[in-house]
Amino acid sequence: MANLTAGKRLFTALEIDLDTVPIEYLDDYIAIEYFLTSEDEPPADASNLEKIDPYLQVFNHLREASAWQQAGQVLSFRLEDNDRELHEKLRLWGYYRDQIELYQSLLGKVNSEQDLVCLSGLGWAFYYLSDSAKSLDYFQQQLDLARQINNRQAEAQALNGLGALKLLQFKHLEAIACYQQQLEITLEIDDQLQEGYANQYLGFTFVDLGFTNGSNSNRQTGLQYLEKSLNIAQKFGDHELECLSLNSIAYICTQRGQHERSAEYLEQTLDVCSNSSDQHGRYVALQNLGLCYMMLKNHDKALECIQEALEIAREIGDRIAEGKALASIGSFYYLVAKQYQNAIFYFEKALNILRKLDVKQDIVICAINLSICHTYIKQTKESNLCLEIAESIAKELDCIETKGIVTMALANAYWNRDRIWDKLFGLFLAAKGLMMIPPWRSANGRLALQETTSILTKSAQDLLMKAFKNMRNLFNLETVKEFIANDRG
Repeated sequence: MANLTAGKRLFTALEIDLDTVPIEYLDDYIAIEYFLTSEDEPPADASNLEKIDPYLQVFNHLREASAWQQAGQVLSFRLEDNDRELHEKLRLWGYYRDQIELYQSLLGKVNSEQDLVCLSGLGWAFYYLSDSAKSLDYFQQQLDLARQINNRQAEAQALNGLGALKLLQFKHLEAIACYQQQLEITLEIDDQLQEGYANQYLGFTFVDLGFTNGSNSNRQTGLQYLEKSLNIAQKFGDHELECLSLNSIAYICTQRGQHERSAEYLEQTLDVCSNSSDQHGRYVALQNLGLCYMMLKNHDKALECIQEALEIAREIGDRIAEGKALASIGSFYYLVAKQYQNAIFYFEKALNILRKLDVKQDIVICAINLSICHTYIKQTKESNLCLEIAESIAKELDCIETKGIVTMALANAYWNRDRIWDKLFGLFLAAKGLMMIPPWRSANGRLALQETTSILTKSAQDLLMKAFKNMRNLFNLETVKEFIANDRG
């Protein structure tokens, strides 16, 4: 068996006897034998999909023959001993729609254990395709079935998916409750690898909650969970978990202003993702690395990373990821290039996607950036409309960070008005905003301070210029009066 190709190993495992198959399905089984034993192995430089196409063809022929148990064997087949199962590789590579077709055709055809695999896969596939309603339905079905047949491992996996959906809705405490239940189960059944995933998601959620409500203890708790998850990932050689953990630790560094250290973690993440062809992990790393390079003034590399992240998001069909990447390109044109019209173009495209998907936190940030860009090019009506969108959604979120950002955006709007009282109120709002999101606490706080300093500097220059012009006009007027008086004398 050790010297057999992967295809021949699978053919042996399927135990197909061409002499006994029903005559009406003989052509299907002959095709299966060809794909697994006769067709040449794909070249080393073949694309991921080309490498597994023979196995997908085999699955389709088994489906035609209603050989569902054998079709399930194909999905769980490992091309190499330490490799992931075939259906999991499809997820890592971002082929979510292919996954959905396979799972839906197999669901309800074999047994409850196979159904749990399909339900979990469908939950994550729809999650990454930004269809939260369907994702929730499948994860809930998985949870119910797992509890019904007492499959604790599948129960923990379902809780992980439900937690991810809660976090997507910005419900941190509900997400934490799901992940803590998952962690308790993994400790009970001694599933160390899934324990690592529970630690990772718990860690990131605590960290994000810490930056949301200004709690340093939550951030520290989160970091402890993340360090555990990274250790487990490296112990078991699980590249996906390692990517998730490294991305989350890099996020902490970015929020602390440690951009060089964050970039090191993210570059390490990209190396790990390349080894496993983890497309979603690669997207997250590139997206964060682009923003990191923006802060490090490496502008060319920043735009290159964000544009590649956008390409991946579109390739795998992750609409939320696409919206975030478009917003990041908008941020580049706003913060770096100062090309506000270009920034507005990308922010509007991002906002359209994010509003359809109801990703509230990202909607607020995107609407605020749009508002500021409109302010800079004197489009007051459009700016106020965007601010209204941001304010209304921010009220729904229990997030001091978001409310602080909205306050800073209002400060910017008032600063750019002509009346002195508006400017003074803008100064008051800027001070209030900086108290809500101080620069030492998060990346948004530092950006807010940077923008406030820029506004104050520009305003001071404008006031000095106006004073100078008034003095010059006054001097000119007095000179004329003196000239006229002397002339009359």
